[in-house]
Amino acid sequence: KDPDPRERMEGVVFYDFPVLSMEAVGVTHGGNVAADLKELAGVDVHAMVREVYRKALLAPEGQEAYRSFLRVLLEAEDGGAVLWHCTEGKDRAGLAAVIAERALGVAEADARADYLATNLFARNRAEKVLDDLAEKFPPLRSLDGDIDSVFCAYPDYYDAGMEAVLKEYGTFDAYLNEALDFGPEKQAALREKYLA
Repeated sequence: KDPDPRERMEGVVFYDFPVLSMEAVGVTHGGNVAADLKELAGVDVHAMVREVYRKALLAPEGQEAYRSFLRVLLEAEDGGAVLWHCTEGKDRAGLAAVIAERALGVAEADARADYLATNLFARNRAEKVLDDLAEKFPPLRSLDGDIDSVFCAYPDYYDAGMEAVLKEYGTFDAYLNEALDFGPEKQAALREKYLA
């Protein structure tokens, strides 16, 4: 059996911060993509993924994951690097990037634009997945919109997450401070660490 890649990477520390405690079909890919897509028949996948953003930012599991993520960023060894990812890199990890950018003082419009830049890379992957699936299951070709909903970043996904935060906390800074225990002092320390 091939060893766990984390065991082969000297000097690398691996953290697992689950944002969602449930399998979100089509988002976390708990089984395989073909099985997930069969489960999606008749489901509004776009609406389901949009709801994941609200849950990721407001549910206790998500807030604990993002608190831990910010702590790792703050405590990372000087001169080192921090890499974060999830299955596709746009939902849970995309929100982590938004949170990190906002904690660093990046303007909301710029954080939103960075999130949407995911689509520069996601579309090709979505097309490949659809082509592979349709080769084995031709009726799945009709799921093009659902595939896009799973693999691509949409403005309304981002907006749903931010609207949920603003409704619950009033401002993103209050969210950082109250939900993620990352107030002005920690934000200043993060900026000192990462901004030139």
